[in-house]
Amino acid sequence: RRWRRWNRFCRRKCRLAVKSVPFYWLVIILVFLNTLTISSEHYMQPDWLTQMMTKMYSLGLQAYFVSLFNRFDCFVVCGGITETILVELAIMSPLGISSIASLLLLLFLFIIIFSLLGMQVFGGKFNFDETQTKRSTFDNFPQALLTVFQILTGEDWNAVMYDGIMAYGGPSSSGMIVSFYFIILFICGNYILLNVFLAIAVDNLGDAESLNAPRDKKEVKKEEVPVEEEEENAAAEEEEEPEVPAGPRPPISELVKKEKITPIPDGTAFFIFSKTNPIRVGCHKLINHHIFTNLILVFIMLSSVSLAAEDPIRNFSARNIILGYFDYAFTAIFTVEILLKMTTYGAFLHKGAFCRNTFNLLDLLVVGVSLVSFCIQSSAISVVKILRVLRHVVQCVFVAIRTIGNIMIVTTLLQFMFACIGVQLFKGKFYRCTDEAKSSPDECKGTYIHFKDGDVNQPAIHKRVWHNSEFNFDNVLMAMMALFTVSTFEGWPSLLYKAIDSNRENLGPIYNYRIEISIFFIIYIIIIAFFMMNIFVGFRQCVEYALKARPLRRYIPKNPYQYKFWYVVNSTGFEYIMFVLIMLNTLCLAVQGYFGDAWNVFDALVVMGSIVDIVLSEIDHYFTDAWNTFDALIVVGSVVDIAITEV
Repeated sequence: RRWRRWNRFCRRKCRLAVKSVPFYWLVIILVFLNTLTISSEHYMQPDWLTQMMTKMYSLGLQAYFVSLFNRFDCFVVCGGITETILVELAIMSPLGISSIASLLLLLFLFIIIFSLLGMQVFGGKFNFDETQTKRSTFDNFPQALLTVFQILTGEDWNAVMYDGIMAYGGPSSSGMIVSFYFIILFICGNYILLNVFLAIAVDNLGDAESLNAPRDKKEVKKEEVPVEEEEENAAAEEEEEPEVPAGPRPPISELVKKEKITPIPDGTAFFIFSKTNPIRVGCHKLINHHIFTNLILVFIMLSSVSLAAEDPIRNFSARNIILGYFDYAFTAIFTVEILLKMTTYGAFLHKGAFCRNTFNLLDLLVVGVSLVSFCIQSSAISVVKILRVLRHVVQCVFVAIRTIGNIMIVTTLLQFMFACIGVQLFKGKFYRCTDEAKSSPDECKGTYIHFKDGDVNQPAIHKRVWHNSEFNFDNVLMAMMALFTVSTFEGWPSLLYKAIDSNRENLGPIYNYRIEISIFFIIYIIIIAFFMMNIFVGFRQCVEYALKARPLRRYIPKNPYQYKFWYVVNSTGFEYIMFVLIMLNTLCLAVQGYFGDAWNVFDALVVMGSIVDIVLSEIDHYFTDAWNTFDALIVVGSVVDIAITEV
């Protein structure tokens, strides 16, 4: 009894502690320190086990696991403990437990189908040139997956297609026929399938907008004009493209239109003009008039054109002399503009003054340098003059950053996360000797003979050098740079194969030593290059896309008995069953030759499921959905294939 009382007292105190603000910030600090530890290449384990046990003890197991964050926290901690045990027992190398799984099954199935087809068409046929070792081949299933994925990214896909053409005798023979495989793969994968990522990004952003909209519901109602319900419905039906309502992220054009005119600040300008001075009020009206603003923009453009038209070689040519007079006029106009603005807003002393704005200081610098250029000739002065145009570019960038700032932060954090994982996986493993026969720094000494183009009649003596790859994962900064090049698809297969060949730290590469490590690059490209980059492209259309969406009509049978079967067929469980059958069928295709009969069984089950779906939905309603038509074509094709094969 005394023990229970003491236990309740301790749990109460611990509960108060773990729910307090200092404990929350303590955990945040520990996470931050752990991040710094990982990014600085240390292997210290985070102090999360103590925090997790404290929460479990104070809240109890049932209350602890109610929170999804606590479940995730527990999973991470248990994963870290398991990894530590496996590393200490030498069961696994200290590379970290891979927790990366396939994110988009649709893309995965597409790659599998074309990989299997590529193995049938090009398996073992890329060895036509014995002097070169091809990496992008279809000789086995994992390598075929990587080759198809490389073609999807568009990096050097034409070289792979050319190898396929040469494998069948070149362009003069049947080689051009097999090129349709690569063309169809590239068009369907790169132009069609990868746009699904854009659609998903737009849809998710639209959902985010709809979730954030209720927060500003009161503000939206204030801006809406009240109308009768019937008129509103009629107007909604007549509208071809609905207007985007006021929301948390309006389009950039609206941000520009809604820019408010800055009022005259308190205080005197040049200690002479008060706030109500008619000269100051007149200057304020003048500089904020749209005609004045547009004229200044025109003069800025003309000034930029004159700078571009100057002859940089002959400084005293007739053209430069004429453009010099135009420069005097432009400088005078810009000087008058600044004087008018200083008269309106004041120079510096009070709040809202002209010189307290960074962009205004840039204008003042440009005009000041232009005035100095009348006395001093220098090539650097022309560079400063063009900075005035940069002001408007930077303003547009700031507007865009305000719109996509959260996306940029998330992308940067994901980039940093993958960089930390890459450091743990590939730190110090991209070193190699110029002599491929040597695999360690101790062996990589002296000289060796290299035969140019494999010709024994052209020997050359080279010095052995132990060098690192230009793009590596030795630290977080280098890892982020390497991953950034991967996200641009520029030469990423070479970095991929270096990672696949990587052995241990300070040891040379081994051909196809860890082909499973390619999952890291594939997942990175899917998340960053395919998904996150498409969010930037599709952000502007996300709201309009969400508003234009309309609910689809769904056929529901009126017969009560038919409705029961229809309910089962359209349930989530039935969809999962069909999904599992399709997956098993795909696996049987991947290991062809072993489970031929099982392949027919799975096909038969899929056919039966499609027939039941057609009967319950009725033919006229079933084929109104394009996906159902596609499924029917696949089923008919499978039946025809089985019939032809068996007969």
